[in-house]
Amino acid sequence: MYFENVGGAVLGAVLPLLNIGARVPLCGLIAWYNLDKLPRGRPHTAAADDVLRQRVKVQGFIIYDHYQRTPAFRHDMSGWLQEGRVHYREELIDGLESAPQGLMGSCAGRTSASSSCVCLR
Repeated sequence: MYFENVGGAVLGAVLPLLNIGARVPLCGLIAWYNLDKLPRGRPHTAAADDVLRQRVKVQGFIIYDHYQRTPAFRHDMSGWLQEGRVHYREELIDGLESAPQGLMGSCAGRTSASSSCVCLR
């Protein structure tokens, strides 16, 4: 099983390594969102060949399919937060000029207190 949210070179590197019958929930392809033209490198036909040869099951997931569940989620989550059953950690980054370093630190695991969310204020 491989959870896909990036696309691009990451997906191209993973597909040939998947086991026969692998499952790929496809939630996003951020590397391709703003393309003007097809990327250089491994052609899309090779990716399709990997999916076919390895009999990979790919299923897309779009948030729009689940918006009707938002009120129930807010109700449940607010209760869990008040009860102390769910905890979150955040790190506040001061100033727009600090945003790139904050993002890079988050991606590299360098945020303080192992933050699960880095917020710009």
